[in-house]
Formats: sequence, C-alpha cells, structure tokens
Amino acid sequence: IEDPLEKSAAIGFINNFGQIPKQLFRKQHPAKRITTTKQFSILGDVSPLHPPQTPIGVTPAINYEKIFFYHLNKLKSSQQPIKELKGPVGQIIHYEKQILCVEQNKMLIPSSYNRYVGWGFADHSLRIGCYDSGRIHQVWENVDICGEIHTCTCPSAKLLIFAGTSSVLSVYHMDTNMKKISLKQTLYGHIDAVTALTSSTAYNIIISGSRDQTAIIWDLARMTYARQLIGHVGAVTAISINDLTGDIATCSGTWLYIWSINGLPLAVVNTSMGSSDRMQQILCVTFSYIREWDTNNVIITGSTDGRIRVIIF
Repeated sequence: IEDPLEKSAAIGFINNFGQIPKQLFRKQHPAKRITTTKQFSILGDVSPLHPPQTPIGVTPAINYEKIFFYHLNKLKSSQQPIKELKGPVGQIIHYEKQILCVEQNKMLIPSSYNRYVGWGFADHSLRIGCYDSGRIHQVWENVDICGEIHTCTCPSAKLLIFAGTSSVLSVYHMDTNMKKISLKQTLYGHIDAVTALTSSTAYNIIISGSRDQTAIIWDLARMTYARQLIGHVGAVTAISINDLTGDIATCSGTWLYIWSINGLPLAVVNTSMGSSDRMQQILCVTFSYIREWDTNNVIITGSTDGRIRVIIF
C-alpha cells in the first residue's frame, strides 16, 4: 500500500480486528433453491423407486446405489441367523453397526441397549436382564400394575411404560443402577386393552393403540393426553413414528394408516390388495429415513402371512 493514509488505516484495522482476508467469492451467490411442499395421497400399487438424477447440492451426500429399496430384486437373506432366540421375535433395532433383537415380552433399554426389561412371567414380576448373556440382574415383584401387560416402551434409560388389559398406561421411573422403580404417572384414555405402544424422544410423544380401534398421542414431557387417532377398522396392532418427519403409522388388520404429527390423516392403504390371503394381519411396521428432506422413502410392514411388504409413500 503506497498511500500513507490508506496504509495507516489498514494497520489500525489489523491491530484492532485482525488480518484482512482476501476476497472469497468473486461471483454472486446462487439463488436459494425452494423445495415444494410434500404432497400425500392415497397409497397405490408399489412400483420401483429410481434414484434422483440431481440430488440436492452440487455433490451427492448419499450413495443411492447402497439403499436397499432401490434394489429390492437383489435382496437376499443372510446365510446365518443374526441371533437365535428362544421364542418369537418381539423387537429388532439397529444400533451402531449391529442388529439387536429380543423375544416377545422383552424390550431393550436405551441408550446402550445392553440391558432389557422382561415381563409376562408366572409370578407377574418384572425383570432386568443382560442382552449378551441373558443373565437376570434384577427382579421386581408385587409391582403395582393393573391387569396383564401386553406391551412396553422405553423412551429413555430411566423411563419404563407398560400397558395391557387394564387399558391404562403405567409410567415408571427407574434409578440409574436399575435397582428400584417407582410409579410416576398413570395415563387414562382408552376403554379397552392396549395392544401397541411406542414413543419418540425426538418429538416427546408416546403413542398407544388399543382394541377400542383408536390410537392416542400423549405428551411425553407433561405426561398428558394430546390427541386421538380414530377411524381404524379394528384393534390397533402396530405403531411406528418417523423420528425425522414426525409422521405416524398405525396398523389395524390389513390396513395401514399414515398420520401427521398433529394427528391429521395423510394416507391409507389396504395391504392385502393383490394377495391371496385377505385375512392376514399386520404385526409390525417401520419407516425408512436417511435425511429429513429426502422424499424417497418407504414404509415396511410384516404380516401374519410371513410376507414383508415395502410400500412407497
């Protein structure tokens, strides 16, 4: 800098604010890309998905060639079982690089998932066991739970929520050492046995499904009733929450219902269409999700006819 005044100003600026950077951008920034609102409709026949030709951004963030639902015809069962259980499968989760699964009447406890809570024993006790060895670490007897337990959810390592024939949700607090539990809250809303239960810490909600043909969304933070999902053809047998979008899937018989986080009905489909067994019943349901802005996702159901159905939504 030859001009003394300009040089003095630059030195003063550096002393006060640091080195002046070079010009980083020589062109104007590109216009903001406006995405259209996701539109929902009645789910139709399943057709193959195709990877986006122009993914968001100049560099693809996802390797679509590795996403299973783009290559359903190439899926094969593993030669060896992931885990051999002593009874029907009750829960399957993906944790880090592992697939964890336990029998019915057991629920893995977050966040390490190395412990599970078990119920349905002849003495009506609740038990905490080790996932790897199956060894029982803690037994709680004479727990104040009305009726027979049908289902459970564990939003965190300190909360256990049970429900069953009494139609009441019993929320228990468990201490850090998993030695003691205490009843924290009871939630009333159903008029028949609760048959399905799940929770989401991302949206702070609990969702219960019942033989009364309804599902109820509960506020997990306040432990209060939020809203009711009605219109099911029968008892609600399975529930899932998409932790990215907040979408909710409920199942009744062969029917799959999709709801928004606010309880608005978005879509419905009869999964028995095109099937020879019209009496099959959905037992479990889950969402696929990678990024919240990715509209190409599927819903997966498992039914009593032994089939896994992949549905585009």
